[in-house]
Amino acid sequence: MQMQMMMNMTCRAELLMELGLASDLFESALVRTEELLKKRRYQRGLRLVHGACATMEERGEEYRGVIDFLVALSSPQWKDIIQDYYVNESGRLIQTYDWETIEQMDHAICALLHGLEGLFRNREELEWAGEDVDDGFWDDTIAALIRNQMMDLMPAPQIQVAIAA
Repeated sequence: MQMQMMMNMTCRAELLMELGLASDLFESALVRTEELLKKRRYQRGLRLVHGACATMEERGEEYRGVIDFLVALSSPQWKDIIQDYYVNESGRLIQTYDWETIEQMDHAICALLHGLEGLFRNREELEWAGEDVDDGFWDDTIAALIRNQMMDLMPAPQIQVAIAA
């Protein structure tokens, strides 16, 4: 596990340099996701998730952070892993999974954030135009986005066996 973490930390540092980001600001292995969440336009899209959570029978307060929550919403498999981590303090994502899995997850959650931001803008434009906005419709739309599209984009969790040095 130590070797996997070292390789992943190196890949993370290279990605931070490639994107021109300051590494002391990032706590997550999902660097692109964390960067998007620092921008107000993507934070606004998160407002749509609240109603969808009721449709999906999810509650955000069970999670330590918004990234954990988004990952759990996007994949029941990862939800179980996150909850196990909270209970057992098992290995962190960057310690346990290969960089390819982490990158795929990062891109998937970024796609979700872009989708939410676009839907938020669409809803906002309808409201500005004086259209009636049916909350139930939007909740169902967001839930469908998460259930159908995200589950296909998220990588399947496969723990990597550490190579002894």
